[in-house]
Amino acid sequence: DGDAVVYCGGIDMSNNQPAAAAGSMTSELLDAYEEGTWTPVFAGNSTAGAFTYNYQAGEYTKIGNLVHVQFIVSVTAVDPLPAGTYVFITGLPFTNSNDVGKSEGASLNCNYWKTESSIGTPSGFVFRNQAYILLTHSVAGGATDVGVLTPAEFCGGSTGALSGNRYLYGSVDYYVD
Repeated sequence: DGDAVVYCGGIDMSNNQPAAAAGSMTSELLDAYEEGTWTPVFAGNSTAGAFTYNYQAGEYTKIGNLVHVQFIVSVTAVDPLPAGTYVFITGLPFTNSNDVGKSEGASLNCNYWKTESSIGTPSGFVFRNQAYILLTHSVAGGATDVGVLTPAEFCGGSTGALSGNRYLYGSVDYYVD
């Protein structure tokens, strides 16, 4: 309604917003906006691994302290990784917040998943003070049981050249400090 004030430090919306009806408001200042690209990279927890990519692309939008990333990763081959290895997507454009109240709720929304494996749709977490997504999936025993995603599960038990691409695309929202 024309009451926002634009200045060098951002946009101050305190003139046109009523006080919060519940909870407590800490800021009505939009002081950061950014859009860009990033490159999602699969990696193992104990070694980076050798993934052969068909396609890797990512985009992000940062509004204030909230980051929204989207990505697609397509893999055509995977070299064997050590037993006990699990898969991360590295390369996030910003490090997740170290604030317990803001960081633990980050999650992966998997829009499409193709694999020969019988596991369920992957999910994931962005841990506090980290710049990667730990990939997880549901396991037998109930809807609340979660396991980390291993390279063998991602690749349907195969290593080396794969029979068809394995790809994942999705989005993650997380906070930065």
